[in-house]
Amino acid sequence: MKSLGLNRHALNSCVVVAMLAGCGGNAPSARLIPVGSAYKNSQNVFDGTRRPPKCKGQAPIPHGAQVTERIARRPDVLCVPSFDGFGGELGFPGAHPPGPIKLMVNSSHYFKLGNLKPIFTLQWLPGWQFSFGPTAPPGGITGRKIIPGTTYTAYGQYSFDGGSTKVGPCYSVASRGQFGGVFGNLGSLMEKRSGSFFIWTLAIYPGNEAKRRC
Repeated sequence: MKSLGLNRHALNSCVVVAMLAGCGGNAPSARLIPVGSAYKNSQNVFDGTRRPPKCKGQAPIPHGAQVTERIARRPDVLCVPSFDGFGGELGFPGAHPPGPIKLMVNSSHYFKLGNLKPIFTLQWLPGWQFSFGPTAPPGGITGRKIIPGTTYTAYGQYSFDGGSTKVGPCYSVASRGQFGGVFGNLGSLMEKRSGSFFIWTLAIYPGNEAKRRC
């Protein structure tokens, strides 16, 4: 496995507050097609022109899009904002206690895995201390930049008051979906995590940089 040194762009509370300030008020809770949908159906044929649908309540932000959702006590699948040809679903382990979160897909905030720049970056912001359960539903991040049959690596980082922790990496082989390739099980990086989190960043990179499957 290659070196996993990070060269992460600086991210502080001022940046996050500025991003959220331009996003308007809270959007309605969103739901996408359930697990087992077109995002994971290998029989679907991608024609190169379709894009993943927007989440209900999705709103634009600088360099991206966001939606306000809610993690539940039981494992659940939440909608990923559609932006830059990406979208889909993210499986969250059950949270104790549950509560609302903001999911943001953007092209301006990311960190590198070795020398690799991610093809997809998702950030989400909780607002309280909680614990995740042991298992996340599969979900599926999809997009035309993900090539079916190709291996990709997922890597993450979460920040808290006084520091940050790296999560992963793990790899997954992309399947074929209606809107391009599908990277499954990104939510497995959140299993059994607990604490008072400030912000999570989850990213997908080209190639296999991990020994563990997502």
